[in-house]
Amino acid sequence: MMKKHLLLGMALLAFGTGAATLPVTLRNRASAVLKEAPVTLPVTVRTEIAVTPEANEPERYKLGGLWLGTPDRKNGWFFHLAERPASKQSLRFVELVLVKDGRYHAQNELAELTVRSNSELRWETGKPYILQLAADRQGADGRVLAPSGELLAELRYEFRQPVELPAGAVTARTELAETVVSACRVTDEPMPVPPPKPAKKIVLQASDAGYDAGKFESVENRVFSDGRGLRPRQEAGELTFTFRTDRDCDYLLKSSVASPSRDVPVYSNFSLDGEPPRRRVVFPAWRRGAGWEKLMRLPLKAGEHTLRVELPRSITLDCLTLEPLPPEPEAPAAARSYQPKLTPPAGHPRLLLTPETIPAMRANLKHPENAQAVAVLRQLAAAPLQAPQKDGVTVYDRNYLLAIEARAFLYALEGDRRLAREAVDAMKTYLAGVDFDNLMDVTRLIGHTIFVASEVYDWCYSQLTDAEKAELRAGMLRLGLDSEIGWPPFKQSVINGHGNESQLSRDFLSMAIAVYDEDPEPYRLCAYRIFEEMVPAHNYEYRSGRHTQGSNYGPCRFSWDLHLAMTFRIMTGKEIFSADMAKVPYFWIYMLLPNQELFDDTDVFFEHGTPYRYGEPAFNMFAYTGDPLLKGEFLRQGGLPWISKYMPVQFLIFNRPEVAASREYSGLPLTRFFPEPLSSMIARTGWEFGPDSRTAVVEMKAAPYNRHDHQHMDAGAFQIFYRAPLAVDIGVYGHWGQHYDFTFAKRTIPHNALLVYDPDEKFAVPGNDGGQRFVKTMPWTIRQVIDHPEIHSTGRLAAHYAGPDADRPLFSHIKGDIAAAYSPHKMKEYERSFVFCRLDNPETPALLIVYDHVVSARPEFRKYFLLNTIARPELMENAVRVENSLPGGKPGELFVTTLLPRRDNLEVTTAGDGRALEFFNEKVEMPPRNRMLSRGWRTMISPKTPAAEDRFLHVMQIGEPSAPKFPAELFESGTRIGVKVADRIVTFSKNGRATADPVEFTVPAGAPRQALLTDLLPGDYTVMRDGKPERNITVTEGAGTLLLPVEAGRTYRVISACKSLDAAV
Repeated sequence: MMKKHLLLGMALLAFGTGAATLPVTLRNRASAVLKEAPVTLPVTVRTEIAVTPEANEPERYKLGGLWLGTPDRKNGWFFHLAERPASKQSLRFVELVLVKDGRYHAQNELAELTVRSNSELRWETGKPYILQLAADRQGADGRVLAPSGELLAELRYEFRQPVELPAGAVTARTELAETVVSACRVTDEPMPVPPPKPAKKIVLQASDAGYDAGKFESVENRVFSDGRGLRPRQEAGELTFTFRTDRDCDYLLKSSVASPSRDVPVYSNFSLDGEPPRRRVVFPAWRRGAGWEKLMRLPLKAGEHTLRVELPRSITLDCLTLEPLPPEPEAPAAARSYQPKLTPPAGHPRLLLTPETIPAMRANLKHPENAQAVAVLRQLAAAPLQAPQKDGVTVYDRNYLLAIEARAFLYALEGDRRLAREAVDAMKTYLAGVDFDNLMDVTRLIGHTIFVASEVYDWCYSQLTDAEKAELRAGMLRLGLDSEIGWPPFKQSVINGHGNESQLSRDFLSMAIAVYDEDPEPYRLCAYRIFEEMVPAHNYEYRSGRHTQGSNYGPCRFSWDLHLAMTFRIMTGKEIFSADMAKVPYFWIYMLLPNQELFDDTDVFFEHGTPYRYGEPAFNMFAYTGDPLLKGEFLRQGGLPWISKYMPVQFLIFNRPEVAASREYSGLPLTRFFPEPLSSMIARTGWEFGPDSRTAVVEMKAAPYNRHDHQHMDAGAFQIFYRAPLAVDIGVYGHWGQHYDFTFAKRTIPHNALLVYDPDEKFAVPGNDGGQRFVKTMPWTIRQVIDHPEIHSTGRLAAHYAGPDADRPLFSHIKGDIAAAYSPHKMKEYERSFVFCRLDNPETPALLIVYDHVVSARPEFRKYFLLNTIARPELMENAVRVENSLPGGKPGELFVTTLLPRRDNLEVTTAGDGRALEFFNEKVEMPPRNRMLSRGWRTMISPKTPAAEDRFLHVMQIGEPSAPKFPAELFESGTRIGVKVADRIVTFSKNGRATADPVEFTVPAGAPRQALLTDLLPGDYTVMRDGKPERNITVTEGAGTLLLPVEAGRTYRVISACKSLDAAV
């Protein structure tokens, strides 16, 4: 058939009827006919289109694309780029929808979805794409292509029986978006030839296995696929499955089992076609009841196969499945054509060692600080090299890899060819036979193996034959297929999650550097992800001097960035991250508590009760920065003997023995401010450590941005420590994504934050805690974060101040506008202000004053101020007292006075000792970790009378239980509200907004005081004392505060200089 190419673009623009002149721009809800004459099948439409979703109405679907069908839109195909509501979180996607006789059809009796490739395409706002829609009597095929022609996504429906859709028109349409159509071509080309149908999934039902009936019993289980399973009667039993595959294909073996086991993993053995058994977890420690588990990749040839399974007594097997694995996705065209600015130099070694660094490395072997690591190194190099085996299968063994690594390292430094040959031969054998189990995070073990193989390749390069080079390269790439990030490495985000650990930053990058001469493609792909995605995103974050992943995961993820940076520093002499990176380690220094634990921040898997140690990350922080204090912290944690034994080669490469360690914390400022995008503040009264320390420490969060993973929904939260944890996060980390994790631990309710409870609110995950939006989107680029504040932003930093002495401030103030952290349908305005007061009082060393101004969308949405504690609180009329102590330690006390809501409008409830896991209509089960926190208490403070606008004002006295309590006095002055307590006066704007309105107050009799006036617009102000001008003061942008030393018994009035001048005129 002759092709009929119809180039469109010379017709009248119209919406809904007529034809459109191209380019055409559609806004809001609109359509434009692109081809007026009836379009008959087969047809292929290619349009160039760019879609920009509207910023308003975040809870609506938005789209731009094509309609191919009848003008009444009752028969035809929709194909568009779409965006889900913000609450759905996984925003961008591609959609192909059939409409038949006015009904929308997905996969059903009429049509089958036969191709679904990258339908969750993260298409970019305003960027042009080619939308190609082809249709005939057999179905439709929708493809999204880059302007270069690269296929980005494909959806294909095939009718189960041929369907004759009526002739129609080609129409561009948009819903709540701006859609620009710049080109369109319509031809009678048929649908593209479909790809070969994938291999079919194979189901091996337990009841179909061969087995000794006397050794198994049939067990009913309603969640199983056929309602029954098989369980050994004794300790273990063997099942034999026979099955046939119709083609050569890689399959994923999965199991569906049930078990009463709790908190320990349960293994089974699997033997394919007579091979040695392979041990796999079928029931992980965190699972309860029943579930599926991925076991292993099996490359199978066409034909008949036998699988033998040895089940332990505690396992009931439902079935096994063999699911065909799709081909590994191709790397994006932009990555394949990438030209990195930094490339590996010619010659070897170049991975962590270079000809220029080797002389200094040899000298370092003689430094006393390195003696232990050198001794371990030589012991490893002399240890016998016998591949680790279990049941006849080679398995991962860290010490075996260290022994190989030690030989390669010493060859690079000392030239002993025997050591090089031993390392090469052992590595080849190991790569050819090693089998990794499926225990959670096994990707880290796979990566370590690739890393050591890369070192052998690079450091022993001159001793390798071409065949050995090819063998090592093939072995590393084969292992890479089973890593989480995959190979090519594009299955995970590299700015978040496991993709931001060693997989790219050490393992694949090391391989890419080592093999660059023979194959530059791996380096090109790694460099693209590092320089175009990871580095820009982390430079954006490191401006804050804080890490999104908090107390436990933060050091780990940051450590891999440091390893990456030092790899490039050694290889090229260049720094790849900004200078802000060196500030980040001080986040964990300031989180350090007097008992040498850390405040919990984000997911925390360490048990409480012992000093916090983070090993390799502490070393890398010092090694990268050369900071004496960070070296002192590494040594204080006992890192030297550990690292000398656990990773002697990396220690000898990165260590800086010439740096003298310091443990002088006393020279550090007492308050650390962390600017946006992780706006927060940590304030303390001193740097004393140990059981007798009287240092109080408070963390205050303003509006940190959120990019999911291990972060919590805790904008505006605070924590307090004095002698023991007093105000804490009572959620703990069990297993990521499980019911407890998403319904409680990561939510707002276990934090010291604020709830606004709408009983009908729906979150992106199960459970309504009344808290902040659940951020469930994990971005792949920082552009996605910046372009979607409706997802990732929790608000803005409104003000911050520490003074008058920045190193030893009397006041530390931070304020966040955090309404954006909550769903817009329930929260209209919300500002939270913190003022930490360091008192010159050994019994009560500090105060924390918290002011909340909240406006909800409806009065009946009740608001709750949260106070979460380990110890049971004592409730008083308008106060809460909490006393807590560490084992064998002295008690500390938190005394909280509620000034707003006032006493006659105040309701206080508390729940604990396990009952804190019940809230509103939810109940969760505690994972087996951090039992101290699992018995924590939640106190909820709320106004009795429903109102859209509410204010909370709390004064928290931090100190000794025996200390006399300061009276806290509430006062108002026009648009201001304030508190007088101890020797301090603090004021806030009633409506939470900065203003130049005057402030007036009288200082109580007694000693002189310090007054901090917050929420002031920048500008000049006049201070009046007893009606007379005393001085002029300038309020600066960003701080919004005015600090005044004031005298007892005097009345002060502070007015804007502009208003003062107006009054004089």
